[in-house]
Amino acid sequence: MSYTGPSNTTSPRFTTFDSLYAHLRNTYPAPLLPPGKARDPSLTDAISSLYLHPTLEAALHILNADLPSAHFLVRHMQAAPAVAGMYLHGILHRIEGDYDNARCWYVDVAQESCGAFQEVWEAASSSDDRRGNGNDGKDARGGGGSAKEEDELPKPQRLRHLNPRAAEFIDAIQTLHGQRRFASPFSSSHQEESRLTHLSAHELTTVVSWCVREYGAGVWTDARPAWVRPGEEERKIGNMMVSEGEGRRKF
Repeated sequence: MSYTGPSNTTSPRFTTFDSLYAHLRNTYPAPLLPPGKARDPSLTDAISSLYLHPTLEAALHILNADLPSAHFLVRHMQAAPAVAGMYLHGILHRIEGDYDNARCWYVDVAQESCGAFQEVWEAASSSDDRRGNGNDGKDARGGGGSAKEEDELPKPQRLRHLNPRAAEFIDAIQTLHGQRRFASPFSSSHQEESRLTHLSAHELTTVVSWCVREYGAGVWTDARPAWVRPGEEERKIGNMMVSEGEGRRKF
């Protein structure tokens, strides 16, 4: 399943979260691989004009594959207690193809016991078990090994110990991304793309549902209470990505 570009029709006016969210879900597949550009640029202002909680605004921008707009928001939510914003930051990096950075954010939210993250991967675990696709008896929240052994690993590698299914999800997308440009329309990679797109949709819709329960889908005229001052580590990473061109970011 792949998306080829936005339509040429003018987007209808959306005045509520529910209507815009339904439009994005019903019109476009969940973003999976680097999109290049927003699916419907006219929706950027429509999303911002709803004055939603920043996590929901960022999630809608991500569903529209508008990663620069989402990144502006999640960079203000880079530390606890803004764990949903941290998780969305990881999802954004996953979609743009910055996989190790995504793994690092997933590690952070796993260690912070982010409720949205737990809901996504506990549900994925239950779904795998029903289909008989278990993870060799491993719990979705841990892959074995002592805490000391995990701490000695490079941060991206810790995800496999903290949450094997989340790690395998990112691994599979990274593999697909490497194969995608060489695949024929009838290759098995297209079946894998469809499977992973379904999982991406599950991840995003679960996070959105969690945020709606936590923050509501109404107007947040003043979003400052949602912002978190980043710690020293997050500040250094942010500065490097903006000023030194590290990673794959092109915003």
